[in-house]
Amino acid sequence: MRSRFRPSPAMIVACIALLVALGGTTYAATGGNFILGKSNTASSKSTLSAPIADKALTVTNDSSKAGATALGLNVAKGHPPFRVNSGAKVANLNADKLDGVDLSQLPAVHLGIAPKRSGGTIIQWHDLGARVVASSSVNNQVEVLNIRPSGDIEVLYGPGSESIQPPGPVANIDVSSLTTFIVTNSEGTRSWLVACALEQLQSNIRCQGVASRFTG
Repeated sequence: MRSRFRPSPAMIVACIALLVALGGTTYAATGGNFILGKSNTASSKSTLSAPIADKALTVTNDSSKAGATALGLNVAKGHPPFRVNSGAKVANLNADKLDGVDLSQLPAVHLGIAPKRSGGTIIQWHDLGARVVASSSVNNQVEVLNIRPSGDIEVLYGPGSESIQPPGPVANIDVSSLTTFIVTNSEGTRSWLVACALEQLQSNIRCQGVASRFTG
């Protein structure tokens, strides 16, 4: 009498699962090999360690077609796409936005120092076309110069303001104590808030400028 092999229900389920896994596009890789050219899944973290004096992993995509990139990182909404453990600068990394604000809209800070009565440049902002220098004749004064090829700048200081044409006269500001003033261009697209003071030892003048750009 010939016996017949009857697979158990558990075996049938296992065979179906195997066929689906092999015939589909996703491969379960937990504890197994990473399969190139296929989608792999894992139920636990995967780690690559390489104590070498070189990159531990290189991903290259030489395609010149639209949309080609070397790496894609996908996460749920509200989660960071990656984490780092170093604050070192990454060469060629283009971080154009901070908290959703474009880099061109972020204020720039200028810091500088020059000996009093030296005529030396303390700070300058080329986009605005303004330079702050230590007076060459008065110990406790700075001068604001218009370095634009054309167009006025306006200096708002104390109760009034002064317009300076290129190369034109300069605005002289007393900085015996901490003094703030605002410099703008005639188009109203650049604004510079500047604070200057004669240092406690009264040998140098120090200034800090916070620059803002406007599209209007």
